[in-house]
Amino acid sequence: MEAADESIRLARKGYYPYVTGSAGYGYSGEDFPLRDGWNVGALLNVPLFSGFQTRYAVDEAKANLDVLRSNESSFRQTIRLEVEQALSNLREAQERTEATRVAVRQAEENAELATGRYDAGVGNPIEVTDALVSLSNARTAYIAALTDYRIALAGLEKSIGTKY
Repeated sequence: MEAADESIRLARKGYYPYVTGSAGYGYSGEDFPLRDGWNVGALLNVPLFSGFQTRYAVDEAKANLDVLRSNESSFRQTIRLEVEQALSNLREAQERTEATRVAVRQAEENAELATGRYDAGVGNPIEVTDALVSLSNARTAYIAALTDYRIALAGLEKSIGTKY
């Protein structure tokens, strides 16, 4: 932004007069010792009409500044949306983790009940096997939910610029 502001300021300089100067020192002649000489010059340049070149340069610099501001606004919105999405993903993963944790507890209780029923002679081996398969599936879902949570947390950290 500062560079674009400076470009506008520099373009506006085309409206104002400016002075240039020159100086020189040298030796000349065909015989030794050579003659030394010097010169000094100044030039005042007053812009009367440049075919609107200065005006167009200022307008272009202002347009470039507007583009930069628009890009900055768009970039900020993109970052805001990315952070909001990462937060949403994290909340969802946390809820899924809690739900699967409860499912594991229920599956453990169900497996204990099925095993107890089998040990008491009331249940059958298929019921125990089904309960153990359900427990294994619940634990797998819990591990997957934990993994998703950590991935969502890493995504949030990336979005807000920490650890990356």
